[in-house]
Amino acid sequence: MGAIIKNSQVKRRKLTKQDWLKEGMRALGEKGIESIRVENLCERQNVTRGSFYWHFQDREDFLTSILSHWMERETYGIIHRVEKLGGNPYQKIENLFAEANSGKVDFSTELAIRLWARSDKEVAKLVEKVDEDRFVYMVDRFLEMGLSKNDATQRSFAVYSLIFGEAMIRRREGPANRQKRRWACFRQVFDGLDIAHLTEDA
Repeated sequence: MGAIIKNSQVKRRKLTKQDWLKEGMRALGEKGIESIRVENLCERQNVTRGSFYWHFQDREDFLTSILSHWMERETYGIIHRVEKLGGNPYQKIENLFAEANSGKVDFSTELAIRLWARSDKEVAKLVEKVDEDRFVYMVDRFLEMGLSKNDATQRSFAVYSLIFGEAMIRRREGPANRQKRRWACFRQVFDGLDIAHLTEDA
């Protein structure tokens, strides 16, 4: 009787496409690309395979959807929110840095996708595009401040490296101290720039 009830509950449970993508991102970040198996995902969520195939043709379709979801969520979605906030070029880079360090970005999944890219040329191309789009956005903001292309590129690389360094390096320190140090490092990127007029209302 108990088994029958459990199976009935499994059949009645409905997951949206977004539910599946969130779970796929979570599984990818926890155990890597090899963990993405239809049966494993169904077990994790206590549903039948029919739920999966309602939204995706097969595993490859699911993996492609995960990558598209990652690109939209962790790149274009962030840029869109930063642009929506508005402000001057400095404020946009500052808001981008704050967003990247807000805890909303899943760096475990980010790392897993980059490891996946080492063995998959198509994924590697996608990661390269994501890096380029993120990078160009920052470079353009520095160019708007009047910097040369070379200077804008170097400072953008420093900000981008700082974002990933903060996410990957583990240190024994309290949240308040980490936050203070993180922003101190960020502001050092702007050393030597005349941005007083940009930070007055920042």
